[in-house]
Amino acid sequence: MLMTRREHLRLLGLAAAGAAASPLRGLCGAEGGAPFFAVQLYSIHKILWNDPARIFAALKEAGYDGVEFAGYAGRSAKDIKALLADAGLVGAGTHVNGNVALVGDELSRTLDFCAEAGLESVTTPHAKCDDEDAYRRFGHKMGLAAEAAAKYGIKVGIHTTYHHFTTKYGDRTAWDAIYSDASPLLQQQVDTGNTFNTGTDVVALLRKYRNRHHSIHLKENVPTVDGVFGVPPTDGGSVVPWKDVFDYMATEIGHRWYIVEAEGRPDSLEPCLENRRWLRRYFALGSVAAASVTSKQTTSAASSPKPEFAWSFLAHFGMNMWGDIVSKPGRDGLIKKRLTDEEFALVCGDDYLKLDRVKFDERLWRDLSTQLQKDGCNQIVVDVGEFLRYPSHPELAVKGSWSPERLSAEVRRLNGMGFEVVPKLNFSCCHRTWLGPYSRMISTPKYYEVCSDVIRDTLEVFKGTRFLHIGMDEEHMPDYQKYNTMLIVRQGDLWWHDALWLVKEVEKHGVRAWMWHDYLRKGKIADFERRMPKSVVQSPWTYQIENTTRYENLLWTFKALADAGYDTIPCSSHCYGGDEGFVKIAEWCRKNMNPEHWKGYMMAPWMQTGEAYRRLLFRGSELIAEARKA
Repeated sequence: MLMTRREHLRLLGLAAAGAAASPLRGLCGAEGGAPFFAVQLYSIHKILWNDPARIFAALKEAGYDGVEFAGYAGRSAKDIKALLADAGLVGAGTHVNGNVALVGDELSRTLDFCAEAGLESVTTPHAKCDDEDAYRRFGHKMGLAAEAAAKYGIKVGIHTTYHHFTTKYGDRTAWDAIYSDASPLLQQQVDTGNTFNTGTDVVALLRKYRNRHHSIHLKENVPTVDGVFGVPPTDGGSVVPWKDVFDYMATEIGHRWYIVEAEGRPDSLEPCLENRRWLRRYFALGSVAAASVTSKQTTSAASSPKPEFAWSFLAHFGMNMWGDIVSKPGRDGLIKKRLTDEEFALVCGDDYLKLDRVKFDERLWRDLSTQLQKDGCNQIVVDVGEFLRYPSHPELAVKGSWSPERLSAEVRRLNGMGFEVVPKLNFSCCHRTWLGPYSRMISTPKYYEVCSDVIRDTLEVFKGTRFLHIGMDEEHMPDYQKYNTMLIVRQGDLWWHDALWLVKEVEKHGVRAWMWHDYLRKGKIADFERRMPKSVVQSPWTYQIENTTRYENLLWTFKALADAGYDTIPCSSHCYGGDEGFVKIAEWCRKNMNPEHWKGYMMAPWMQTGEAYRRLLFRGSELIAEARKA
């Protein structure tokens, strides 16, 4: 295929624009974190369509991020999209017959279907031809399909199989013939088992067609009984050189998916589940290869970055902090709120009060974390709440809560991107809903027991963290609980008892407590200093420089805390104070705060990590970059 450099760049631009404009946006980015894991559904084709919702839920629970289809059993694109959304999975792609689905009028129908269903790629395993020229023409034809798909933000590729390497024309394989006249946008989906079984050097093949691997298939050398990784073939052959494969793929740009294929028992989920367990064990070994797969940097949790000055971002993984603002439960876990405040509705929406599920979009978070890295953010504070399935208290989990293993992997990914990752558990009476039944047992022996347990479980996941943020904001502010079904306010010595108990509970794990400064807002720094240990990091917050009808100028607390010797990380938000307020407060801090104890500045968007809030969340990241220059 004759293509000018200008045409090539134009098509690459179309591909990028399509990805940015559609829900198929990047999961990990060219220079971002780790690829995701999916299952090729042909691996379980004998049981899949009997109960796809149950199967997808089981795959998600096992730690898979997505699936690759091989037929839809008559389901529409809308049905497929709903199945994926309900399970919290991503459509990594689909397999089709390229000679049928990627040519003529069928090409646009295929791409329209994939775009509506939310499938990122289309791959054809049907590529057996009669002679060398036929292979070349096939590659040319699929290249044209790849160029058309670029306008949708969809990748098109060809899947390797045995005859691609056993069929040769002189020194050239059929595979090389396919790509000899193909568009540079045409991907190759290397099947490690198929390729390795022919005696082909898998890594050499990947390197030869470098950066054309939106996905690769992880399959053990065949024949094996179940297709489980690490199990030698029954014919006495060798297993796939996994370390070499993973080491090399960590250097690739644009790689998104490892797709697990285990065809030995298509009537059972177990091989796919075992392969996910195998991959988790492999990555947990701490080898260079494992760390490289987790991130382009080999930073382990134990060596979490520790910035001298934190440009921090509060990320809501958990959101059940405000759910007691209710009248009575409705259907499907939706709480009927009594508030009519327009700002609350704008920021929160109905999803804000759905207490029976996690409200977190992982695809958006991958995009956002990459943007935060580019904008100079170096610390992520993760609001945990109901997001973690606590081993000590599984009753606190909701639909979609992450396992400790899965959240640990995300912490390692973020560490590898250069972020210090700090957990946050809000123990304020205003933000207690995530504690479930224990939210109404404040200051009782059972409450202390549960708090101790969840702190321990959380720090086990966030290994290497210097801090744990304990919240404790807004409990003393008038009107903050007036719409709650139950009002609980700790005052005087009881508040101090619980706050200091929480601090000690955190510190016994060798971690510093961090909290909001709210108790000081109506008091005096001398009284606060007399009781609050200097070991506790303080986050004073305000949204505007000037006094307004709604927000009081509280910058005096910023300076007072730092001058008193407290390590201080002030916080603001563009969602309440506007873009200008966030940057102006950074300028004020630079001019007025004691530099010895001014340890950072935090952006708190105060909204869920969901697609509806993409623009505002990304604006928060941009404002960190602007504040750094202020």
